[in-house]
Amino acid sequence: MKTLLALAVIFININLSAKIFNYKKIFKNNKGVSNYEKGNIKDAQQNFYDNSVKNPKDPQLHFNLGNSYYKNKEYDKAETEYQYPLRDPSFKDKSIVYQNLGNIQYDKKEYKKAIENYRKSLLENPNNQDSRHNYEMVSKLLKRQQKQQQNSKDDNKKKNKKDKKKDQKQNQQQQDKKKQDKQDKKKQDQQQQQKKDENKKQDKKKQEQKKVDLKQQKKKEEADKMLKALMKKEKEKRKEKKEQQPAPSYKGKFW
Repeated sequence: MKTLLALAVIFININLSAKIFNYKKIFKNNKGVSNYEKGNIKDAQQNFYDNSVKNPKDPQLHFNLGNSYYKNKEYDKAETEYQYPLRDPSFKDKSIVYQNLGNIQYDKKEYKKAIENYRKSLLENPNNQDSRHNYEMVSKLLKRQQKQQQNSKDDNKKKNKKDKKKDQKQNQQQQDKKKQDKQDKKKQDQQQQQKKDENKKQDKKKQEQKKVDLKQQKKKEEADKMLKALMKKEKEKRKEKKEQQPAPSYKGKFW
């Protein structure tokens, strides 16, 4: 945009109107014109303002006041003053007014509004070459700006698409990780459960073996007890049998 502005210049028309037919108005207007030409814009504004207040229906005075505001870059006030000559059917320089409005909007970077006012200026006076130049220049600027905006929009779309793919990839990776973590957790739980089952099985086996050992120990104890009882009974039988046998008889003498 800066390059385009360097190659093209907006033509500005801020000529003051001298079509005033009242002595006091002429005097005040000429004083304003003199201050304007000397660069005393604030004094010129005051001259034109006082004149327009005393003669509110004179479009020429509002036109001059608008030009002084424009010169001092007080654009809002200039736009307001330019409306007076535009509404007056007797004012003949409307092409210049529209041109200046276009220039104001150009300076405010309102390029679409600027083009519209340059178009109106050319409709009022097709031979206004300054407006034609400004219209063509701002049209090129707008096209370039629109192209830049479109390129920026396309770049944003590409970036958004790229970011979307990146996000999708990250989401997929996260999902895959969650899935893998879930599988690992399930496998770990299964291993832990298998270990628990194995420990439980071992404990049960030990308990069963303990029961078998206790049962065998009990059988052994009962067998020992029976054996002792039999031996005792056998011993008692032998003793009883021995007691029942008659005493041996001896022949001969005891001495």
